[in-house]
Amino acid sequence: MLAGPAHADRLNELLFNYEAGRAFARSMQRSVVPLRAYKKMPAHLDPSTAQPIIGFAVAVAGPKGGRARLLTSGPIAKEAVRIDLRSPSGRWVRVDKAVTLGDGAIGELTCDDFWLRAELVALALNSTIELKRTTPVFAVDGLHAQFPTLRKGLVVNVIDPDKAPVKGVYINDIRFAHGTALLAADGSLLGINYRRAPDSDERSLAIDAETLGAWLSPKSKTADPKPAAP
Repeated sequence: MLAGPAHADRLNELLFNYEAGRAFARSMQRSVVPLRAYKKMPAHLDPSTAQPIIGFAVAVAGPKGGRARLLTSGPIAKEAVRIDLRSPSGRWVRVDKAVTLGDGAIGELTCDDFWLRAELVALALNSTIELKRTTPVFAVDGLHAQFPTLRKGLVVNVIDPDKAPVKGVYINDIRFAHGTALLAADGSLLGINYRRAPDSDERSLAIDAETLGAWLSPKSKTADPKPAAP
């Protein structure tokens, strides 16, 4: 995996080489899939009028291999009564189960649709790149459009682990929240955005790859019914 200066150099190369950048963005279409999440509607409203929350699920390689684990925003997993995923081939499939992991910032989705599973390519977790202020990261804009593009962002702040209720929380200037993958220049996963930063529509909160790996460990427990995520 790339680390340090090599990551930054490769990132700039992808940004300035149009064909290489577009190929990289398109390669993510089998690893990051769109989702639609629906909250419970009040009884007096017509369920058919419900407007979904739009987000993403990220296929991640577990610590011990096996099939891809599908991760998204914890608040989506906790609050939604129905979640649909768009497969890389364009089919919408229903999620069978959604739970939160760790302290509730990240959710895991279970979908046993055979064809969806066959299409997914899991991203490797990259904990070798230290996420600190000004560390560059990638996200893909228009992921499943005809011409997806790369968007460069930066880590703008690191939440003090002694003060935050959740370890491994970073603020970045990628506006897309709700399960957006933060990528290294080699296509590995640096973190996942799970919500907008408080008091800012321009920044998001993310959980880093090291913490994701710990939460995916077989020894890890799912979240308390009242998770501590900010």
